[in-house]
Amino acid sequence: MKFDYYKIEDELDIGEKAFEGMSNLQFLKVYGYSDTLQLTRGLNNLSHKLRLLHWSHFPMTCFPCIVNSVFLVELVMDFSKLEKLWDGIIPLRSLKWMNLSFSVNLKELPDLSTATSLEKLNLNACSSLMKLPPPIGYTNNLEVLNLCNCSSLIKLPSLAGNATSLEKLYMGGCSSLVEFLSFIGNAVNLQKLEKLDLSNCLDLVELPLSLLETLRSCRN
Repeated sequence: MKFDYYKIEDELDIGEKAFEGMSNLQFLKVYGYSDTLQLTRGLNNLSHKLRLLHWSHFPMTCFPCIVNSVFLVELVMDFSKLEKLWDGIIPLRSLKWMNLSFSVNLKELPDLSTATSLEKLNLNACSSLMKLPPPIGYTNNLEVLNLCNCSSLIKLPSLAGNATSLEKLYMGGCSSLVEFLSFIGNAVNLQKLEKLDLSNCLDLVELPLSLLETLRSCRN
């Protein structure tokens, strides 16, 4: 199901039960501008069979309606007004792609320990994000991590021997980041890392030599 409201000029308020009766819905794409579409009464009754959810400019500060998410493969909510996604731990074993880029009000991520299939995590320009959840589980298959312009990030959790599949790490513009070595450790497990962007990370001064052996591209 695709809903494009770019050309709608008047305010549009979606009812909280708009998706009631769509129990077999697997694909949902919503595109437009947040100032036009409103969810003043919240949102319930999304299908438990949902596999793909793309909702650009999502207008709510929290996304409370994912109860059973075991089939969810893609979650794309760029340019959203989200401050957080949800509370607690939910099953995300099928999730491969999460894109919350340009969600400038996002302050925290939920526990992603169940997202053991996650391959791409895009948090580009989430400028209010101050920390990441501990990378337990979700980093084992992670290939691309984009933290560019997360200017409030100060410290990152240790990869602690995970991230063996990581190929691209973008951290340019993380201007508040004061420590990087504890994040990657001695880098012996990052044998697939090919691209690293640390441009405008002004307080970072040291990289392990073992990290430089596999890189094809490095910006600083």
